[in-house]
Amino acid sequence: MRRNIFFTSLFCLSGLLLCAQTQPRIVGYLSHQRFDLIHYIDVSKLTHLCLAFANPDAKGNLNLEGEDMTPVVQLAHEHGVKVLVSLAGGALTPEWESAWTAHLQPRHRAAFIHKMMNYLRVNNLDGVDVDLEWKYVDKNYSGFVLQLRDSLNQHGKLMTAALPAVHRYKNMSDAAMKAFDFINIMAYDLTGPWMSNKPGPHSSYSFAKTAVQYWKKQGVSGDRLSLGVPFYGWNFNDRSNVHSMAFGELVTLNVAYAHIDQVGEVYYNGINTIIAKTELAMEEVGGVMIWELGKDAFNEYSLLNTIYETIYGKEVKNLVFPEEGEEEEAFDFEIGTDGVQVDLLSIDVQPNPQDATLTIINNEDHAIDLQLANRKGRVFFETSVPANSSINWDISSFPSGYYVIRATDGDLKTARRDVKL
Repeated sequence: MRRNIFFTSLFCLSGLLLCAQTQPRIVGYLSHQRFDLIHYIDVSKLTHLCLAFANPDAKGNLNLEGEDMTPVVQLAHEHGVKVLVSLAGGALTPEWESAWTAHLQPRHRAAFIHKMMNYLRVNNLDGVDVDLEWKYVDKNYSGFVLQLRDSLNQHGKLMTAALPAVHRYKNMSDAAMKAFDFINIMAYDLTGPWMSNKPGPHSSYSFAKTAVQYWKKQGVSGDRLSLGVPFYGWNFNDRSNVHSMAFGELVTLNVAYAHIDQVGEVYYNGINTIIAKTELAMEEVGGVMIWELGKDAFNEYSLLNTIYETIYGKEVKNLVFPEEGEEEEAFDFEIGTDGVQVDLLSIDVQPNPQDATLTIINNEDHAIDLQLANRKGRVFFETSVPANSSINWDISSFPSGYYVIRATDGDLKTARRDVKL
């Protein structure tokens, strides 16, 4: 059966539903080493920006290794983004380690926190992100967090934390854990150069699910959690030199890498996995956290844009979606409002249904444009296919359900429904 379907604009339902709910967090970390990239980053798509990392000297004076944060803070504030300074980080120099050990002690805390509050005022910051990790979370950690919380409350400032995916520090008390406005789950680095003999995914979807459930079982409500996603991967191709690779670097090598999670023995999160994790965050927690914004692709493959559009939807014009239960796969379109029908383009979609790789064959003697989207209008792939040729799309990481393949060429349009098992 063939039917006429008028052009329409379709928005992702999630974006409409969120209008009546609390705005989901999109928390991005930016290393001081990449402040110069701030004008390539669409900060308007963030709710919070964490500047990493500030550490104290022996006198308790914080600094970002001399980098000027002023332009970054100003730009973020122009877009209504809250800016926090992130403290410590996972790799401290001996000097920083010594300073933190000293300043966390009860007799030094008050003076240190006083200087910290002054630092926030001078730099027009909205709060503090505590990222002391592992051995640096000592017996004085919880007392410091609670005292810092009191001072921040007096000035209406935020306090957040970055915590491991599936580990709670023994020196973090219940009171300290509850003191944070929200917790950013570092659901990545399951493996890396410290485990060079164990190459593999360091931030899988299943690991993200496990991390969310772990912190909920610790008593943290979902709205106070942000699911961390990586904008980088680990390259295990040379086991003697395992190193990180930015997502943007991978896309520069080949744009096809944007949609997958592994190239050789480089393991990362591509667009499809980021979409799936963002949807998980929308269902289970209060938002998404990004490490690290400077490693994104600053083009149409941007993972930040992917997260934003997954949450709020992307307007997709002229895209037709069949209803579940309909058996027909081909649909006519009408042009404008005059009701004139157009012929369908000749494409084949194989196999259907399928569970891994989708092949789209262009039977026309000219190039056509293709678009793959789910039934809510969220676009996953867009590309052009030459005459009498085909392409393969890896959709193994996609959720099961109905998808739509739309082909266009000037006034000629067609759509096919595909089922992912």
